[in-house]
Amino acid sequence: MKERKVRFGVSVPEKLTEKLNKLALALGFDRSKVVTDALQEYLQAHKHYIVEHYCRGILVVVDASKHLDILSTLSKYSDIVKFYNHANLGDVCVDMILVAGKSSKITELHRTLEEAHRLTVRYVPVACGASIT
Repeated sequence: MKERKVRFGVSVPEKLTEKLNKLALALGFDRSKVVTDALQEYLQAHKHYIVEHYCRGILVVVDASKHLDILSTLSKYSDIVKFYNHANLGDVCVDMILVAGKSSKITELHRTLEEAHRLTVRYVPVACGASIT
């Protein structure tokens, strides 16, 4: 059974719209398909803000020049940090942090890295026990 669609207006910057149009053309999709797929991915990655659950995943931190500050922060989250690795890719630093625990605690660590350390952080869920209804 096909799901009912709802039309709604969204205001986005013109340059972002141009990028959306180029991507849709390159993929052979219409804009609605690209936006729907992007929203689904975004909601999946951010369900931690909606439903408390046990989760396992990877925090990827890019350009972590504040390496020692990160280690100090990670030590405060030792109950959920299961593995940590740092790699240099040319002039870019990448930190990989495997985490397992309550989604609220993972979210707290994510926010701390982004806000307190001003880093780019991406959470990749590996195995999570929550669904958005």
